[in-house]
Amino acid sequence: RSAGGADGNYADFSLNGQQVELSSGRGFSIVILTADGDVQSKHVYDTGFEGEGSGPLASLLNGLPDGTAVLIAAMDDASDSLTPEARSSIQMLGATKISSLSYRDSYALIGIKGQSAVAEAHSSAGGGPIELKSNAVWMSSCQEQATQASTSASFSSLSSTSPGVSSSEAAQTSSTGLAVDGTFSTSQQVSSSEIGWSFEFIDGCVGYANVFRNALALALLCMM
Repeated sequence: RSAGGADGNYADFSLNGQQVELSSGRGFSIVILTADGDVQSKHVYDTGFEGEGSGPLASLLNGLPDGTAVLIAAMDDASDSLTPEARSSIQMLGATKISSLSYRDSYALIGIKGQSAVAEAHSSAGGGPIELKSNAVWMSSCQEQATQASTSASFSSLSSTSPGVSSSEAAQTSSTGLAVDGTFSTSQQVSSSEIGWSFEFIDGCVGYANVFRNALALALLCMM
């Protein structure tokens, strides 16, 4: 939840029905989550009048790996000393409304580094506090996307170069990592260049065999 100086003056967070212990202050309160949805770290950066929190805030967010979930809430005023670099670092969490933040506005974000935000809200000063809610499904969704991307990458070289495995068969990969016909396994790392070279070599051998067969047939005709 977020409330600017004119709308209640607070910032707090709750996970699984339990309030996160955090001594919020002027500026931005930030909670970084682990991949399991637990609290990894908590921070408060003063970005109000003459505050010096913009630099450390930008450094923290810029240093996070893609896919990290971050909760942000503004308290009192978070805009007066907020630098363009700090705003940009928040935008990297999927934020689209941070550019509109002004003096003593309320602002809250459930963001993911390098992806679209799960939820975001902004209210001008005097417009009342704001509250964002999201169930735990969004974290599972992030992990599912990562798993799907990993599976897709594992089979990309096979499906694009091997005539023995179709795209539909690769898509039907079981949880054990084996393709439908049990021929390929994700644990076997074979590059597309190696597969392509193998087929080129086989094609070359077949070509030479055909040439030899034709030459032999011609020789037999000449002898008759």
